[in-house]
Amino acid sequence: RSTLFPYTTLFRSIACVRTGRKFIGIEIDPGYFKIAVERIKHELAQRDGGALCLSAKPQGQLPLG
Repeated sequence: RSTLFPYTTLFRSIACVRTGRKFIGIEIDPGYFKIAVERIKHELAQRDGGALCLSAKPQGQLPLG
């Protein structure tokens, strides 16, 4: 089971990491995306003793409409 967060809520993503749930986060703002990735990496490092398993990179914008 995975959880989808359109317009990533960082705290929800962190909760998923802490509870071992998979999640998909979508963020439109590149600055906030960068902050979210760093915070999630930090949380994963805390959980896994430094073993990071996050592979996130910004994707191109999708046309709306």
